[in-house]
Amino acid sequence: MSEAKTIEYFSLTYMPNAASKTGVPIAAIFFDASDLETGFCGVRLASNWERKVRGIDLHVDIRMLRASLIEIRDRLLSGEQRQQMIGELENAFSNAIQVSPRAALPASFPRENIDRFAGQILNDTSQSVCRTPRRSHALRDNSVAKRSPTNLAVGEHA
Repeated sequence: MSEAKTIEYFSLTYMPNAASKTGVPIAAIFFDASDLETGFCGVRLASNWERKVRGIDLHVDIRMLRASLIEIRDRLLSGEQRQQMIGELENAFSNAIQVSPRAALPASFPRENIDRFAGQILNDTSQSVCRTPRRSHALRDNSVAKRSPTNLAVGEHA
């Protein structure tokens, strides 16, 4: 009998001013806690995250925030750097990007439902992330795939 995988998750929230407690959930991170080097890891972004962030912070540097999210995604999807990146996120990665406490999904939770669950975490009603294992994915806006500097690819490592 094989051991059940423990999928843990946390969310990233953009919070321009920690004292105001106003923030926007921008990403959800899922990973196999029993195998941080080669196990499953998925990164899901909130749909329209840039528009939502600008809605609470007109002066946000979107390019810097996008670069931070790309670095987080790339390091999480790299088995060698995943554990270190998780530790950095949990130990104050950034003032503007706040990390929720870790939580675990039930062992029986089907991986194919992660996108729907991520949408709930990120308060998205139209979560639309493409899912093809071991490939980068582009966010879709209104069901039309677009590749532009404003779209950030998300990924998954199986």
